[in-house]
Amino acid sequence: MNLKKLILLLIIISVISGAAFCQDKIYKRDGTGPSSIDKASNFKRNQVSIIPFVITETGKGFGVGYEHFFGKKGVLSFYIPIYFTKNTYSVEIDTLIQYGKSMYTKSVTDPMYYVSPGIKFYPTGSNGVVKYALGLAYTIANGTITASEDGRLTYNFAYTDGARYSRSMTGFVISNSLNILAMSRIHIALEAGCGLTFSNNTSSTPQDMGLLYYFSLQAGYRF
Repeated sequence: MNLKKLILLLIIISVISGAAFCQDKIYKRDGTGPSSIDKASNFKRNQVSIIPFVITETGKGFGVGYEHFFGKKGVLSFYIPIYFTKNTYSVEIDTLIQYGKSMYTKSVTDPMYYVSPGIKFYPTGSNGVVKYALGLAYTIANGTITASEDGRLTYNFAYTDGARYSRSMTGFVISNSLNILAMSRIHIALEAGCGLTFSNNTSSTPQDMGLLYYFSLQAGYRF
């Protein structure tokens, strides 16, 4: 997913989510007033989620998440997702031989682990069927990257083609999410976020500032 597609995705989610501001109350079939689902007492303050699909700047994967809502309306929440991603790709390796170089292609898989604690702001509260949330998270990522001469990274150190090096990143990410709550317990969400690293290291060597982004599909349960 390139940067243009990510920005377009964030815009689409924001536009769709804007319609959720008017979804504060769910009315009875006869239209006479709010149904029992809108009562704050029906909404729990804790939520666990399975994240069956997530795509980040380093690959695709899955994860789990936990969210705690504050106050009766749940305007603010604490959220901590954990992701695991992997990226399988081919790299070109140069091997020095007696009379020059020999190049071959190697398939590699680099895993990454993400932990992103943060807060979410629900402008109209989180108690409702369709809700929008704006989030800010501190992202910590650790994993590996395989060195090659294909321009994937500026390594800033003497690396060996085909060698695997440790990789770590930290940064802040701003997110937008569209949240659907069925029967006051079943939660489904689409979420996308984007930010920048302020720490980006390969083999403990500082690298250039990088882009952090993700898109995830979530399914959870409130209790």
